[in-house]
Amino acid sequence: MEEGFVLQSAHSFEINTTPGAAATFAVLGAGLNNFEPSNNEEVDQSNYLDGDGFASSDVTGAQLIVSFSGHRKIGDPAQDFVFGKLLSLGSGRKTDFRWTLPDGSKFEGECTIANIEGPSGDANAKGEISFEIHFNGKPVYTPASEDVTPPTVTVVPADAATGVVVSANIIWTFSEAIQDDSVNDANFFVASTDGTPVAGTLSIDSGKTIVTFNPTANLTAATAYVAIATRNVKDLAGNAMVANSVTNFTTA
Repeated sequence: MEEGFVLQSAHSFEINTTPGAAATFAVLGAGLNNFEPSNNEEVDQSNYLDGDGFASSDVTGAQLIVSFSGHRKIGDPAQDFVFGKLLSLGSGRKTDFRWTLPDGSKFEGECTIANIEGPSGDANAKGEISFEIHFNGKPVYTPASEDVTPPTVTVVPADAATGVVVSANIIWTFSEAIQDDSVNDANFFVASTDGTPVAGTLSIDSGKTIVTFNPTANLTAATAYVAIATRNVKDLAGNAMVANSVTNFTTA
């Protein structure tokens, strides 16, 4: 995983909307703008004669609870399922829940939906809601698997393409997200086969998988070009491409 601060939107939550049957997990996120996890720990604090008056603590119990708040979005499968349980009690509030952290690690297990509140608020405001997911018992924790797979890339125009329009952009599409700082003129460049570089701008999409080179001016007609992405391009785990990507093409 790329080093740096974690955005809360990088977490993923899924809830089973068909408990008691084949599981159907729906993504829980639409309309929600805040979540707060708590381990809800029970702590025993004891003083002993050999502690010189100072206590020692032991965590004797816990329950992982994730509290959500936001706005009611009718038609969202996950929200509709949660608020469909408003009048249910006992086993009617139980289902399964999965929380995937930004690094790929997961907590999952049986849960109870508790403290369902809302929608509420002013007449001209979105309905405010909140609810809690209580894991029942110790959830199953799956650590993130180490990513050791180098990224691969496909290029448009394709290698050996002919008749490419002179206004074309060159687009590299990677098999996984790449590091932002990999996108620079040293790692991505286009030149005619006589070595003349093509001026242009590089950009990367929000998913960090598509890099686009937009030439400043149209390419020259009936001319051979080469587009290169170097092996210094790295994915978010730091894996570099195994070799340079070299794409030859000719304009119309």
